[in-house]
Amino acid sequence: MNSERYINQELKDLEHTIFSAGGQGDGAGIPAVFRPAEEVTCAQVEAIQATARAVAQLDVLCSFAAVAVKNHYVMPQMTAPASSSIRRGAIRWWRRC
Repeated sequence: MNSERYINQELKDLEHTIFSAGGQGDGAGIPAVFRPAEEVTCAQVEAIQATARAVAQLDVLCSFAAVAVKNHYVMPQMTAPASSSIRRGAIRWWRRC
């Protein structure tokens, strides 16, 4: 893996601005250069959290779907409640242990 950083003069100047602004904040340890980003983020925190929850749910469901496809899982077909029978059913997980 290449550990060398890509750097140019513009990035050097930005880095200098950020690190030299450390004492110019509001006392909470946040440099003044980050204040606009903080204000926008704080105003949208509920929307950001809702989006994060939705992405997490999608991640879990996609993982379930990938495992189902890989292992050839199928959804059971339900018939009338009085007649329950399982056809071609097996617990296959023990074969992988």
